[in-house]
Amino acid sequence: MLCAILLPSRARPDRLLKTIASVWATVADPSRVEVLLRLDDDDRAMLDRLGEFEKPGTRIIVGPRGRGYPDLNKMYGELAAATPAPWLWMMNDDAIIVGKGWDEQLVPLPTTGLLVQPEMYQLGFSRYANSEGGAFPIFPNKCWRPEWTDELVDPLDAKIDELLRGQRGWKTHFLPGIEVVHDRDDDASLEAHRTL
Repeated sequence: MLCAILLPSRARPDRLLKTIASVWATVADPSRVEVLLRLDDDDRAMLDRLGEFEKPGTRIIVGPRGRGYPDLNKMYGELAAATPAPWLWMMNDDAIIVGKGWDEQLVPLPTTGLLVQPEMYQLGFSRYANSEGGAFPIFPNKCWRPEWTDELVDPLDAKIDELLRGQRGWKTHFLPGIEVVHDRDDDASLEAHRTL
């Protein structure tokens, strides 16, 4: 196992399926990767379609909703604790990976001293190349210790970057030809989703 894709999700089964499909479409060797889903135990939209997610290479953790979005860091932490993978890729259920062979690029990289990012990040019509501190980081499992305890800190992507690059002086390594397209809803739609 090389990398675990961490994917908390709520009430977006179709979008989540697209995200998962993009993982498998862009990886060179599926045996190197696992997809870890975190679903809420009261989320009928997801649980009623559970069979669509129960595929080889995918594990599902179902737990209490908690406070929803404010507890995303805890859900990512729960997923991270469930995998022995040396690398973790923080992903959202409204994003897709574009490119091919990101896992091959990850194989030779050391699990210390480097924070890994896709070469391109797209949000709406804006594209960002080689953006340090960007969304969707790939980082070593347990790299947040000893500064943080077992609980990851929110907002996770910014805090991981602050810890690794800012405090420890790690460098950013970009994965050539790999892009994450973030199909983020507008603010009003996101706010409505948070109440589901």
